[in-house]
Amino acid sequence: MAHQHPIRNPGLLGIVDQLNPSGYQYYAGYSEQFVEDVLLELSLPATAVVLDPWNGSGTTTQVSEDIGVSSVGLDANPVMVVVAKARCLDPGVHGSLDSLCDDIIFKARRYRCGLRLEPDPLSSWFVGSGILACRKLQRAIHVLLTPSDTQNAPQRADHIDALSDLAAFFYVALFRTVRLLASPFRTSNPTWIRVPPSAERREIAASTVLDMFRYHIGVMGEALSARRCTIGPKAILRMADSAAIPMDSSTVSAVISSPPYCTRIDYAVATRPELAVLGFDPQTGLKELRRRLIGSPTIMQGDLALQPAWGQRCMDLLESVSEHPAKSSRSYYYRQYLQYFDSIFRSLQEINRVLTHGGRCVLVVQDSYFKGIHVDLPLMFEDMSHSLGWTLSRRQDFTKRRTMAGMNPKIRKYRDTCSATESALFFLKG
Repeated sequence: MAHQHPIRNPGLLGIVDQLNPSGYQYYAGYSEQFVEDVLLELSLPATAVVLDPWNGSGTTTQVSEDIGVSSVGLDANPVMVVVAKARCLDPGVHGSLDSLCDDIIFKARRYRCGLRLEPDPLSSWFVGSGILACRKLQRAIHVLLTPSDTQNAPQRADHIDALSDLAAFFYVALFRTVRLLASPFRTSNPTWIRVPPSAERREIAASTVLDMFRYHIGVMGEALSARRCTIGPKAILRMADSAAIPMDSSTVSAVISSPPYCTRIDYAVATRPELAVLGFDPQTGLKELRRRLIGSPTIMQGDLALQPAWGQRCMDLLESVSEHPAKSSRSYYYRQYLQYFDSIFRSLQEINRVLTHGGRCVLVVQDSYFKGIHVDLPLMFEDMSHSLGWTLSRRQDFTKRRTMAGMNPKIRKYRDTCSATESALFFLKG
């Protein structure tokens, strides 16, 4: 057996990498050290291309870029594409950030109007001058850092894809500003910020928005200055669906990623304030994004069929969920699990298409429970990979003591433990 390098723990819930310039907390993320260990284990050739089809906050692409490996990062959520772009900003621009921030704020103060959105999605939390200050900052970012002075926020995929790392960096500062201003509306679920009744919405002074924006640029700039200079080609970051990867077949040497967990986390709603900054309509735009994201609790229309290629363990789980006596088990929960496995398998088929023969796929997945029924996701991924002709060459498990499910006080009705197992699965395409 070939020598195996030690793999460090992918990460823990709630830990934010302080050297990450975006400073973004992302539930499904993993650590930079984990990606470094995986790349060392894979020992890829100089011509290799690494893909992360669920790129999230961009750890895979940043680390790949830092050590000189070509990489592509995809995500269906535009917020995460912007965050990943900001994370890949060249540390060499650190010395220019303060003056650029001054220019953006100077322009924002002089504008009589900002980017035009009617109705404005930010009105879900704010009223008055605070909204206008945010949109003036956006207009200034566009004038100074994008090819054209658009009068609209960047909602379309081609606009997101074309956003520069530098513009994305300032956008993330605005994301952080809006999220902090909306923090009084946090819920017991740490990934959600509720939409309050109209009477509770906050009046924020324009000066507060501008001061907070400047503060976040300072904090992010300090983190950027601590990042090592990149030695490799720039990562390609795009908004795309993992079940429709925009790459030619057999062009990817390795995949390193963490697919959405089977825990019914609403990743779209978790980024609702940031989506509002990007101009997504809180009704139609958010609803459409929720339909596209894997693991969404939103039930999609259309017929889905069980596929033997998912494996017997998956079939057994779906049967157990369907037959569970809990309310809505046979209807809602069964359907939600069915669409999750359908989406995951279609994504794995796409990964298989773009991987070269002998390519490697490293996935971090986590088990979970449904009303006391163990959802052994790592084993189900093993079954699905086997149907694609892949071989599991290594598995390393890590205990995750803090989970989203553990925050639900009703969990004790079904089981005593709140911990989970996070597994790094190393597959080889034969």
